[in-house]
Amino acid sequence: MDIKQLWRNVQDLWGTLDEHPLLHSSLGLLVLLVVALLLGRVARYLILHAVKLLGRQPALHWLNDLRHNKVFHRLAQMTPSLVIQFGLYLVPNLGKTAILFIGNVALAITILFLTLAVSALLNALLDIYARTEHARTRSIKGYVQLTKMVLFVFAAIIIVATLIDRSPLLLLSGLGAMSAVILLVYKDTLLSFVASVQLTSNDMLRVGDWIEMPQVGADGDVVDITLHTVKVQNFDKTIVSIPTWRLMSESFKNWRGMQASGGRRIKRSLYIDASGVRFLRDDEEVRMTQVHLLTDYISRKQAELKAWNEAQGNSAQLSANRRRMTNLGTFRAYALAYLKSHPDIQPNMTCMVRQMQTTAQGVPLEIYCFTRTTAWADYERIQGDIFDYLLAVLPEFGLSLYQQPSGNDLRAGVFSPLPAPENSAVSGFYLKVGASRSHPLNQACAGAVRMPSRLIHTAPRITSPPSARRPSGSCWFQISRFSNSPTGTCRLLTTASVPPLTRHAPLFHQYMPSAVLTRPRNSNTPHCNGACGRKSDLPNSRNAGNTTSNAPR
Repeated sequence: MDIKQLWRNVQDLWGTLDEHPLLHSSLGLLVLLVVALLLGRVARYLILHAVKLLGRQPALHWLNDLRHNKVFHRLAQMTPSLVIQFGLYLVPNLGKTAILFIGNVALAITILFLTLAVSALLNALLDIYARTEHARTRSIKGYVQLTKMVLFVFAAIIIVATLIDRSPLLLLSGLGAMSAVILLVYKDTLLSFVASVQLTSNDMLRVGDWIEMPQVGADGDVVDITLHTVKVQNFDKTIVSIPTWRLMSESFKNWRGMQASGGRRIKRSLYIDASGVRFLRDDEEVRMTQVHLLTDYISRKQAELKAWNEAQGNSAQLSANRRRMTNLGTFRAYALAYLKSHPDIQPNMTCMVRQMQTTAQGVPLEIYCFTRTTAWADYERIQGDIFDYLLAVLPEFGLSLYQQPSGNDLRAGVFSPLPAPENSAVSGFYLKVGASRSHPLNQACAGAVRMPSRLIHTAPRITSPPSARRPSGSCWFQISRFSNSPTGTCRLLTTASVPPLTRHAPLFHQYMPSAVLTRPRNSNTPHCNGACGRKSDLPNSRNAGNTTSNAPR
């Protein structure tokens, strides 16, 4: 069978389809659809291949951005719908209603892919702009998103109007009646758009800025600015998304000024123990003149004080009428000179050491200066080195840092060993603390003086100073000192009322300088070391109580 015969058979078959109009039109639509899809594939291949070849030229490298965002891919997808629109009139036996309906659907699909192509074009333009210098300071991502939103809204209106074969103006007029609903639905979008315009136009925020916004947990670098949100990467690598409008309605701190200035502030205080503040002695002034950082200060200050004191005449002989240098003022001058000579401190910015309001924690000396670098790690290293040195040099001026006592400090003060007895005749304590041996103070006292618990005499009441002389909330106890006598009994030497051990452990040394038990618990010596605290070996209980109550405190 030759080609002519095959073509003649096809014509005969197509002619027989005239007797069946519906089948004829359906077959024509199928053929049109297949042709449209084939032409779409061919157009896609040709367009993408041509763009790929053109994009290799340096002058047309921007075509690669369009290709990566699928701009030409979306344009190629319009080919089948366009072929169908113009090929409908070639389909035989196709009614006007079918032509209108299929043509409207094809036109709507064409508008859809055209809208997607324009959206991809906007994305490509955003990528191109991101490589420019202006992108570091000005972000247009919010504007692009708003443009895309308006584009999709109008495209949706046109597509719906095309499908229902009505004018788009009719739908737009209906949107006027829904303006209140639209404003409610797009409230955040409108607020974010206005905020984005203000942030950009006033240069309040840029990508890469370090911002702090504690109310939303943001403390890090801005990594993205969009229409609705601003993304901040915290220093712990978490991401915080902040609504754009909140950056205008609420306050936030931008550290860009610090980074642009080239210096980062150090503002930290040293709390000096106020009990160590005093005047410098003459020998200390001579020694301070040998410190290089203080040579000029000491000379200038000595001349100033000498002139002032001489102007006072004879009244300067009284110590209170004379001006003298203090160790705290000298240290303040030394710290300032040290900062100004430090190679990592910015000399062109504020640098001072100031004394703040005295508090219960001591006298604050605030170090206020700026480093030469804004890098976080270098800043912390410089700050640490400065304060390490200043803390270490404090004792050279007779000063010490205030520090609240910790548990170890209290434990060391209470349970530190007392000195060995100077008088061998002293054998132990007689303590009247509580009503039982298990009383917490009894146990603490026994441990503090290294006494067996049976040497602690119990009494039905606490012997203490009058309540008017006893601080509120404190518990005092009485210590009685005994010595051996030739008859083997114990003799009361003295008594003293002592505040709690945990607060005033040194008072043991003041009242009982040799009161330490020197014999073991099971001592067999004829003296009363092992029985001095027993009630039977003590003087009459009532007399002992009277003696104790009348003893000096």
